[in-house]
Amino acid sequence: MGYMSGDQSSLRARLRVPLLPVWVRGSIVIVTLGVVLYYSIVPAPGSGSLVTGPFGLLPYSTWLHVLAYTGLTIVFAYTTAHVKQAKWRHLTVVFVVVVTVGIIIEMVQYTLPTRSFSWVDIATNTAATSIGLLIWAALDHITQFYRVDNHNAS
Repeated sequence: MGYMSGDQSSLRARLRVPLLPVWVRGSIVIVTLGVVLYYSIVPAPGSGSLVTGPFGLLPYSTWLHVLAYTGLTIVFAYTTAHVKQAKWRHLTVVFVVVVTVGIIIEMVQYTLPTRSFSWVDIATNTAATSIGLLIWAALDHITQFYRVDNHNAS
């Protein structure tokens, strides 16, 4: 993966990004997940008046799903970037976890009188998760992560 590589020649062109402490990254995931869950239960702002999203290409709710699950995917991938495993395995775990979260949220919506279960939403969430992984893979390719903790502030 793109963090803590020892090859100095490949690091010159890389963007240096701090790998914050795990508790901070975990907190970011929890907050992001909380926002996604909240707006999956309570109608999102503008959902009663907006029909289409930017450029009029897709429904407003589709844009919200894409933003939510793309963002959640990137945040979760960053949070787990320190785990030493093959890149494909890391991305597979991120994909499975985020898609599973989307399915669970849809199941929760099924039980709510003001919300509804939708296979289209699950497909949209899955596609958005894939978009998030593509963005993450591109960022990871050009990024060198460095740990920020009490012992190593470099």
